Amino acid sequence: MVTQAAIAVENNFKQGLHTEASGLNFPENACTETYDCVFKLNGTVERRLGFDFEEGYIEKTIDRTDNAVSTFLWKNVSGDGDISLFVVQVGGTLYFYETDETSVSAGAIVSTLTLSTYLASGAPSPNLLECQYSSGNKYLIVTHPYCDPFYVSYNSSTQVVTGTAITLKIRDFEGDTADSNAVDTRPTSTLAALSVNHYYNLLNQGWTVTNLTTWDGARTDMPSNSDVMWRFKNSSDAFDTTTVANVISGNSPAPKGHYIMTLANQDRDAISGLTGTTDTTTSYFRPATSAWFGGRVFYSGLNYAGFNSNIYFSQILERDSQYGLCYQANDPTSEDLFDFLPSDGGVIKIPEAGTIFKLVSIIGGLIIFANNGVWAITGSTGLGFKANDYTVQKISSINAISATSFVDIAGFPAWWNSEGIYIIGTETGAPTVKSLTITTIKSFYDTIPPTSKLTARGFYNSVAGIVQWIYRSSEAATPTETYTFDRVLNFNIVTGAFYPWTIPDTDVTVNGIVVLDGSHGIISQMDIVDDSANDIVDDSGNTIISFEFVSSSGGAVPSFKFLTSYPSGGSYKFVLSENNSSEYLDWKSYDSVGTDFTSYFITGYKIRSKGLMKFSPMWVTAYSDTESAVQYYFQAIWDYAVTGSGTGRWSPREYISHSDTNYSNTARRIKVRGHGRTLQFKVTSVEGQRFSLLGWSTLDVGNSLP
Repeated sequence: MVTQAAIAVENNFKQGLHTEASGLNFPENACTETYDCVFKLNGTVERRLGFDFEEGYIEKTIDRTDNAVSTFLWKNVSGDGDISLFVVQVGGTLYFYETDETSVSAGAIVSTLTLSTYLASGAPSPNLLECQYSSGNKYLIVTHPYCDPFYVSYNSSTQVVTGTAITLKIRDFEGDTADSNAVDTRPTSTLAALSVNHYYNLLNQGWTVTNLTTWDGARTDMPSNSDVMWRFKNSSDAFDTTTVANVISGNSPAPKGHYIMTLANQDRDAISGLTGTTDTTTSYFRPATSAWFGGRVFYSGLNYAGFNSNIYFSQILERDSQYGLCYQANDPTSEDLFDFLPSDGGVIKIPEAGTIFKLVSIIGGLIIFANNGVWAITGSTGLGFKANDYTVQKISSINAISATSFVDIAGFPAWWNSEGIYIIGTETGAPTVKSLTITTIKSFYDTIPPTSKLTARGFYNSVAGIVQWIYRSSEAATPTETYTFDRVLNFNIVTGAFYPWTIPDTDVTVNGIVVLDGSHGIISQMDIVDDSANDIVDDSGNTIISFEFVSSSGGAVPSFKFLTSYPSGGSYKFVLSENNSSEYLDWKSYDSVGTDFTSYFITGYKIRSKGLMKFSPMWVTAYSDTESAVQYYFQAIWDYAVTGSGTGRWSPREYISHSDTNYSNTARRIKVRGHGRTLQFKVTSVEGQRFSLLGWSTLDVGNSLP
C-alpha cells in the first residue's frame, strides 16, 4: 500500500447551500448543510448577527390576532424624493412610519386609514386578506380584493394621510346580452313594443330616442344591431328614413360603447333611463393588484368569473380624476370623433389566463402573473405601450400561487411558487423566466410547507446584493400564526448563493420585512479583480461586480428591517428590528437575557481519486479574520455519515479560538483524527461568540486502496 501526500487549499465558500448534487460530483465552494451563517462575496463564511429591536425603538400597540399583515415601502411620497413612508397593514387598518430617522418605529405617525371606508357593499371583513400597493405620480395606490381601489396622499407638514376612493369606469362594449335578435335582424315592432334589451343596445350604439321615434313613425320595423344611425342621413346632413333603402348595413355589428358605466356595478337601467335591462355585477370583488406602466395605472385580479383574466388600464394621467377612467375619451359610436387615442384607457383581455395575482412593471413591458402562466404586455413597435398599439405574449407556463413573495431585484421580479423560486430576465432581448433553485436548493425548497410558500415575503438590498425572504417552517394553524415567520432565506444575486437562517421560537415574532435607505447617496460599482488585475468572472463568464453605497449625509447604508411584535396585555406591541447584534443573541432587548442560536455549516465532500484512496489522520490549518475574537467548534465527518451516533464516523468536536487581533488574519493548526474515503468538515458556533472563516489548507495523506 502506497502512502501519498499533497497540499490542498480551500479558501472559498461563496456558493452557500447546495442540495442538488451527489457525493461524487458535489461542486466546490458549497455546503451540504448550513443554518444561521453568512456567505460573503469574498468567500468568507461568518456567523450571522443576532436579531434585536432597533436602536431608539418605540413600541406601538396594535392587535394582530387573526389579522392579515402586509408591508410596503412608499418612496417619493408627495413627489418629494427625500420622503419615504413605511406602510403597514394590520387587519383593517393601514399604519404609516416616517423613515428619515435611525429608529423607524419612533417615526410612527398618528394618522391612519381604515379599509372599511372603501369596503364594497356586501363584502366580508377585509381583515383576513392582504392589500397590495403600487406608487407613482406622488401617490400610493392601494388595492384589496374586497375594497374599491384608493389613492393615498400625504401632507408632510401636518403628518396626515388622506385616502381617496377610485371608481373604475369602462365603456359598455358588451351591451345587453339578453337581446335575442341576430346582428342584422330588424325586428318587426314598434318602439313602444320593442324589447328593452334591444332598445338599450340601439341607444348604446349611438341611436337617440328622437331618431328612433322618427324611424318608428315611418316604418314597420326597428333598426338592427348592425345599423349605424348616422349612415341614414340625407344630403342636408339630417336623419332621413327615406335613405334606409340606399344603405346596405351588412351583418357586421355596429360600434358599441356610447354608455360609460362603473366596472363593479354595470347598472344599465341607471345609465339609460330604461327599466328591465340586464345588469352585470362583480358582486363585492374588486381588483387585487395594480401597477404603474406607460404613464397610467393598470388594475387586475378580480376573483370573479368573466373578469378574472381582464386587465384594466387608466388613461394617461394628467389629473387626479383620471385614475379610474379605463375607457377611451372619444365616443366610439360618434360620426366624427370616434378614434381610439394612444392616451386612452381600456381593457385588455387574456382569455387563456387564469386568476391574475400580480402585475409588475419592468423595463419595456408589464408582466402579468397568473395561476397558469406569465404574460408580457409591450408596445408592438418597441416605442412603449399605447392604448391603440400593444402586444400580449405568453412567455412561460410557470405559474404564480400568490402575490406576497414577489421581490424587485434590480428592476426584475423574482417570486416563489410550489416547485421553486423564479426570476424574470431579458437574456434574449425579450422577457424570459429562469429558475433560481432547480440546480441549487430544490431539495431544501421542497421541505418548505406549501402553505408557507403562499405567504412568504421578501425584500432586496441593492447595496448588499442580497434578497431576504421570510417564511414559516411549519403549517400555520391560525391566521395569527400565518403571519408569524421563523425562517429567513438569503440569496446573493452575484454569487447565486442561498443560505437559510432560523428565528427562534419565542414571544417575539417577525411579521414583515423591508429595506430602508437610512440616508441618501449614490451606489457606485467596480469590477472584482485578482492579484494580476484581471477581472474575476462567474461560471457564465460574466464579470463579478461589487457595489458600494456612498452616503451624501454620512448616515447609515440601506439595511434590512423586520416588522416585529410580541403579545402584551391582550394585544401586541409592534417595533422594528434589525439583524445587527454583535452579542450573537436574539431579542436581548426584550428580556435582557436573549436567546442563543446555533450557527453551523458542513462543507462539501472531499474525495481523493474518486474514492480510490483513503484519507488518513491529517493536520488542518484554519484561517480566520480577527476583526474581533473568533471561537468555534471544529470536527470531521467521514464516509458520508449523517450522524455520529452509531457510526463512529464523526470525530470529536474540538474547540478553536483565534483571539490575537494584532493581525488581520490568523491561522490555527487542527489535528483531524479518523480516516475514510470521503471527508467533510463541520464548523459550529460557540454561544454568544463570533466566527469568521476565510478557509483552510490541509496536508492530505492518503493510502491507495488494495
